Amino acid sequence: MAKERPSDVRRKPKDSKHQGQKKRKGFSVGPANLPDGTYKRKVDKIKRTLIHKAKVKKNYSKTLASADPSADPNAIRAHKLLEEAEQERLARRKQAQEANEESNNEEGGDEQPTGDSVHPERQAAIDAAAAAADGSERSASPEGQERRKRRPKMSSYKRQEEIAARKKEEREKRRQEAERQQQEREQKEKERERRKKAMSARTRTGQFKLGKMSHILLSQVEEQMKKEKR
Repeated sequence: MAKERPSDVRRKPKDSKHQGQKKRKGFSVGPANLPDGTYKRKVDKIKRTLIHKAKVKKNYSKTLASADPSADPNAIRAHKLLEEAEQERLARRKQAQEANEESNNEEGGDEQPTGDSVHPERQAAIDAAAAAADGSERSASPEGQERRKRRPKMSSYKRQEEIAARKKEEREKRRQEAERQQQEREQKEKERERRKKAMSARTRTGQFKLGKMSHILLSQVEEQMKKEKR
């Protein structure tokens, strides 16, 4: 029989310090109950990437805090590039101001430059502007205005008359075409009745009249041959 435990022996109470602390759980990406497969591997990859980025950021911030900015070669090089860019910008601004001053001085002069002292391209632009001005003056003359005269606009009444005449002509053409088709239909109907009467004609003894039938059959053959040739 097993030995009974003494009543005064009790478990040691846990430390209150450890009781107050809770185990920290890592962050989760996506649902935790995903089955093994493509989605779970993708979620795990995203989690590893986030952890790696956080570690790199943390290490970089520590390095920046501990390192001296003046001793960093990259910082020195960046500062030098900024200074060079600022100097170049100031030099360009100075050149632009000098060019503006020279152009203002040339425009404010009393004497205009002669044809020999003007740049060839500038002289060509001046000549082209003068030719354009001359052409505009010619077009403004009475002859140019006469050439530019437009045809007088047709009055609305005349336009309506032309439209009505055109519609009347179209109606007349359609009427003539309908009459021609009606005449053709009537002629074909008469021809059909004539052939039918000739084919059904009999003698007093009740025999068919082969002479009339042969003429009708020959005419039908001729019509079919004409259609085939077309």
